[in-house]
Amino acid sequence: MRLEKYVKNPIFVILVLSLAIPLFWIKPGYVISHSDYVFPMEYSPEVFTRYLYAWTSKNSLGSEYSRGIMQIPYQFSIYSLWLLRIPLEIIQYLHFSFLIFLGALFFYKIVTRFMGGSAVYGILMAFLYVFNPYSLTVFWSNISLTLLPYLLAPGFFYYTLLTIGVAEGRKKNYFLLGLFSWGISWCSNPVFFATVSTMSFLFSMFYYRLENHVLNTRSALKRIGCYFLAVVIPNLYWIPVFVSGLVAEASAVASNNIGFEGNVLSLVQAITKKSSILELLKLKGFWVLYSKYQSQYYYDYANFYKQADAVFFVPVAIILAYFYNSRFKLDRFATLLLIFTALFLIVLSGTHTLIGGIFYSLILKTPVGVGFRNPLDKFGPLFAIIYLLLVYFSYLKIKAGLKSRSHLVVLNTVLLVYVFVVGYPVYSGTLFRKSFDSKLSSYYTKIPKEYKVISGHLEQKGRLYVLPYLEQYIGTFYKWEESNYQGGHFSYFLFKPDTPGGQAKLPVSMMEWVVINPESAVRLANLLGVTDYIYHHDIFLQYHRDVFKYSRSAVSKAIERYLATTAQKEYEGVNADVYTNSSKPFPEVGVATNVVGILTRREDYESMFSLPFIRRVLDSGGGFVTSREYSGVSTYDSKIFEGLSLYTEYPVPEVWNNGWATPVITKEPFTPSWYLMTAKERVELFNASGYSEKIDLLNWNSAKRAEESIIFPEHKSALIKEYEKISTELLNILDEVKVQDRGASYYEVVDKVISYSRRYSEHLDGKPGITLYKLLSIARYDDTSGCLGPQCYGFGKLGPMVSVPVSVLDSENDYDGDGFKLNNDKYSSFSNIEDGVAIFSDYKTVENEAAVITLDTPPRTKLTQSSEWQEVKSDFWDREGTGRNVYLLSIEDWTPGNDYNIFINVGLKINPSDTIGVVEEIDDYKEEGSHSLHLLFKHVVKKEDVFFKDAGLPSSSLISGVYPASNRSVKAWIYYIGQGKPDTEVVDTAVIKKIEPNLFLVQESNTLQKVPSIQYTKLSPVHYSVSIDKSDSRAFLYLNQNFNKMWKVYRSESRLDGLHVFRSMFMNPLKTSHRVFNGYSNVWEIDSSLLANDTNTFHIFFLPQLYFVSGVAFTAIMLLLFVLKEAWNVYTRRHR
Repeated sequence: MRLEKYVKNPIFVILVLSLAIPLFWIKPGYVISHSDYVFPMEYSPEVFTRYLYAWTSKNSLGSEYSRGIMQIPYQFSIYSLWLLRIPLEIIQYLHFSFLIFLGALFFYKIVTRFMGGSAVYGILMAFLYVFNPYSLTVFWSNISLTLLPYLLAPGFFYYTLLTIGVAEGRKKNYFLLGLFSWGISWCSNPVFFATVSTMSFLFSMFYYRLENHVLNTRSALKRIGCYFLAVVIPNLYWIPVFVSGLVAEASAVASNNIGFEGNVLSLVQAITKKSSILELLKLKGFWVLYSKYQSQYYYDYANFYKQADAVFFVPVAIILAYFYNSRFKLDRFATLLLIFTALFLIVLSGTHTLIGGIFYSLILKTPVGVGFRNPLDKFGPLFAIIYLLLVYFSYLKIKAGLKSRSHLVVLNTVLLVYVFVVGYPVYSGTLFRKSFDSKLSSYYTKIPKEYKVISGHLEQKGRLYVLPYLEQYIGTFYKWEESNYQGGHFSYFLFKPDTPGGQAKLPVSMMEWVVINPESAVRLANLLGVTDYIYHHDIFLQYHRDVFKYSRSAVSKAIERYLATTAQKEYEGVNADVYTNSSKPFPEVGVATNVVGILTRREDYESMFSLPFIRRVLDSGGGFVTSREYSGVSTYDSKIFEGLSLYTEYPVPEVWNNGWATPVITKEPFTPSWYLMTAKERVELFNASGYSEKIDLLNWNSAKRAEESIIFPEHKSALIKEYEKISTELLNILDEVKVQDRGASYYEVVDKVISYSRRYSEHLDGKPGITLYKLLSIARYDDTSGCLGPQCYGFGKLGPMVSVPVSVLDSENDYDGDGFKLNNDKYSSFSNIEDGVAIFSDYKTVENEAAVITLDTPPRTKLTQSSEWQEVKSDFWDREGTGRNVYLLSIEDWTPGNDYNIFINVGLKINPSDTIGVVEEIDDYKEEGSHSLHLLFKHVVKKEDVFFKDAGLPSSSLISGVYPASNRSVKAWIYYIGQGKPDTEVVDTAVIKKIEPNLFLVQESNTLQKVPSIQYTKLSPVHYSVSIDKSDSRAFLYLNQNFNKMWKVYRSESRLDGLHVFRSMFMNPLKTSHRVFNGYSNVWEIDSSLLANDTNTFHIFFLPQLYFVSGVAFTAIMLLLFVLKEAWNVYTRRHR
């Protein structure tokens, strides 16, 4: 090619083009920011320092996208230029130019060194690597996850090839390989880092083996060891932290726990995480969840090129190469390229579920886009390198076979035009100026001046690092000046200035709590220590979920109602208002008072729930939300727990439903049983299997609808036989309990028989029978307390109980067709016994520790219901896209008042995979011509749910439960999605009195001594110094940060006080119980022997931070030794 004589210095040409192209992208005052892109819109020392702490990592340690401290070098490069007062848009320009230069330069080196060809062709292929259909997603979509790894991958690949097979300059090559491994981890994730290093190494080994490059065993092992050290040593600042989190993660998953650092309040993220792990085991990949929750348009760049049949491109290129070159044959290098191309395609197709085994990305995209469509950035960059090398190989073979100069001109013209056309959307800046996302006008963004004013306003009271926090959550867009910005999920409108990262860690469902039950949202905000609220006016896209949707005005009403009762407005602006929390937030560190615990061991579940369906749930390793594997007991401060129940502490069978834990109501009800206690009195409790467990009991509680119990006897007639004596020790303690009056509340003691365990009892010689339990309960009733937890979405407000086994039904002698007898006391209120259902409501109550009265049966009022199911056509209801029919059965007169819930029984003939559920319409939030629906219950029927044939019952299912209808709701629907119209009607609807889920029993003598005073100093986001005064009794020290096993408590030693971070190297953590506190944070039990001095100092430290600091120190030492060694080599050579 004649152009070669003008290209005297190819590297200089690449540099000029790399500097010139991003010039088209600069827009003064704006930066390119979209979604999860970590390039900041504003910078300050705080933005940088938050990356220095492991605890401020964006995701849980060990998770797929665990970053944070990995980004320190990248953020430091931005921070250093910012300190020189360079505008952020210029820093971003330099950032893009540098990355483009590195990507193009090293792909050029790979092409020219290992495949030959002219410099001009090498430059064209280099920029084809930078700008191709796959790289469009790199620049356009989830930039932080893929941009740096993609453009640094050629350098890493190149130096891997050199270090494995080239002798000269090996020390320098190892050093540069380490430098690229350091850079490639900046914004990648650990899985990608491991993948790119392993696959590059394997490719290099195969390449040199095919080239007959013989290595002896010693030399090979030496190079492998050096390669490993070059890759690992520069990354020791984050690898130990990642591994420690990964071990905890694996342990949690293996124990059938959520595995998300014990953070109950991040339940939705935890469910997503567990699901993704399971999907990976099935080779379906994270893309399943990513596409489901993040929406397809993030990666859909098909608007650029839809016209090419990419699936035929590689075979056609190889056939053309053979046709034009009679000497054509695949050499060893091309064979290796084909093998790895096929390998990547198999992996990509195996992890992509949209079309299964067919190469989806091969069908829809352009020629060079083969296989690039899949967003799994773990494989994309290396696959792009290998695939383009194979394309270049075919090009060279075709070129060598062309005899006519005109044919050669046509071939080169096609290559030039293709490179120009493919890269045009990026290098022209069109990709950034004109968003193909209909909700974003462009990707040029700057923070409005008003937000800077708000930031300054809040920084006077605390440190608010970034406004808004740059994380990616579906559903929120801000209308900002000339462009829009996709920011945080709108439930993150609560900000906590002192929290690392600048935001309170709120659950995704916070908005629903604000809308449905603002009282509980207030409690949760205080529990999280929220001090300030920012109410955004510029949100224009709202969050929605299956059968649940709120309009913008509906959410605005809810937020305004919430803030009016919670906070005082301090700043009013156009885009946002600032409110200050009127309530006193929960302190960050303190001594908990009146601590209670919740017993949640797996063996307790297995004895409590023995129904076939529940057994299957347990055996399959799913369906229960339990406490963590590292603690059998979760603890609460009863004062905080009052009126507040969190999701995961209810041992209720549940299914994962689109990121939600939804109670499963089956044909056979069950009675969940659990206990709250603190350690003072020793009690022996017996469970259903007769297993004896000694526990500490002071405060106890259990969940059960106190107004009713449901029995499903295996046979229509049975007798009561004495099974086991009730624990007299438990009854004696209950007799000593003094129930205190707590304002507008009253209490009752319930003494009755219930049954929930249909089992084969050893007392009946293996015959079917029913274990009966004595229910001993002290229930507390409140009129005003809020509702939060699963009882708000299917069970109503649950009453407390404790139960011990007493009898078994096994014969017919004492059953008279009207009721059962127990110890000659007949319970005659059973009903519907022919259908296998019995409901009774006999009460014995204790008021003021004396009077015994019998309460009336709770009021039962029939609701008005439609006469038949109405078929509807709506994509909104049938989100699975199966085309199944959707039917609704309306329920009128839905609003029962503050003190009552709705009880519904519906019998349905069902098929597996049908969907049944209940929704209510919220009157205050509906707009003209639309409905605002609140999902109360959803259940996707599975084959194993239909198990009633053995019991002689028809194949059917029952949705049954108590639903907390809102005072703002006017109508409800039972909905059914299935193959045909349901042949049933609502068999029972009733209004039932609400019962609060709280119980506090206090002994006459105060067992907890005076609470010691405490002072603490926050030395860093991961380090607290705590002083506790002298105490004669133990203390419960809590840390109001997300629970993690790696938070450790150390007793202070004066000789180590000045070491700060390295203190934990020389100290052993206290060997004390570390438990989940208040559903999400940390608590340690400090023995009284450690509180004997007038002032007792402790340190709370996040141990992975030590791993981080140690890794940085080790890397620095190794690099220093390398420099000194090279300096010594230079010195000795000069003085020989």
